[in-house]
Amino acid sequence: MDIIDFGVNLTPLIPMRTEPAEVSEMCSQLLYGETFCVIEERERWLYIYSPSQQYYGWIDRKIPTIITEEEYNERNEKFFLLSSTWFSFADSEKLPIFVPMGARFREKKQSEKILSSEDLSFDSQRLIFYAKQLLNAPYLWGGRTILGIDCSGFSQLIYCLMGIQLPRDASQQAKVGWQVGLSESKAGDLAFFNNEKGNITHVGILIDNQTIIHASGIVKIEKIDTKGIQSKQSGLYTHTLHSVRRVVNE
Repeated sequence: MDIIDFGVNLTPLIPMRTEPAEVSEMCSQLLYGETFCVIEERERWLYIYSPSQQYYGWIDRKIPTIITEEEYNERNEKFFLLSSTWFSFADSEKLPIFVPMGARFREKKQSEKILSSEDLSFDSQRLIFYAKQLLNAPYLWGGRTILGIDCSGFSQLIYCLMGIQLPRDASQQAKVGWQVGLSESKAGDLAFFNNEKGNITHVGILIDNQTIIHASGIVKIEKIDTKGIQSKQSGLYTHTLHSVRRVVNE
């Protein structure tokens, strides 16, 4: 990977797109404080790699801030992470800025919801607590905030608050950790679901071996068994269970 430049997002979020065009599909988002490497430049667009997501995409070059490699490394080595759904503070011009859960800061802010990267650790009950903060968030392909989030963006964001960086897509996340049976699963394990072709297309976080929280329509809690997820509304199975994986032991 040839790197042209380094940057950071200092706005609430930046859409990442599959192609260098505003009408192109949004594949993900850069949250406040997340860094990136510039791989390619094309007119008003930058093709970037986001290390926190292990993901590539195009962003509008007029939105982010270009930084030195030294600052890029410093921002990735030590940072403070927002664990609440939203937080506001004054920018350098003393104007209010609102940032979402998962936003990164270089310095400690005056909030008990700001976590130091050095203190992040896996705790299944805390993980479920954070996941429930996003209940009723609408589903949005490529989204990563309470205003719109997709299934793998949801699991990636919550695991980030545990100090664990999952890849961006469900099919990529299904390669992390090791497989366990649903009957022996624990809170925080990831459940993956496949389509008719056998491709993994969905992921959720288990609350226990009978209950899952996931983003489908909205972020919600539903029942799960060896067949898959059973809709709370219709009673029908909406997702076919492929596997359950444990990312880390407590």
